Amino acid sequence: MHFVDYGEDSGPIIGQRAFAIHEDDTLETIRRRGLEQEWQLYPECIQLFAEGRLKTVRMRHEQPGGRVFERTVVKVLPNRR
Repeated sequence: MHFVDYGEDSGPIIGQRAFAIHEDDTLETIRRRGLEQEWQLYPECIQLFAEGRLKTVRMRHEQPGGRVFERTVVKVLPNRR
């Protein structure tokens, strides 16, 4: 799940999940399992947003050799309950 920006699937990531891909999987079984994960993740991310617990921040990372990467990331703030 990610926020929408002006690119294609390029907004800051709110949440993500991984799942195993098996040797006998087809493109269809992979898509189906991916969508199952996505639909489980939707309400979790929406809840965080509704609670005001998502904050976008600009991060800068410098690698050895001086190459610099900047990107916007999502921080999940602690629950204030």
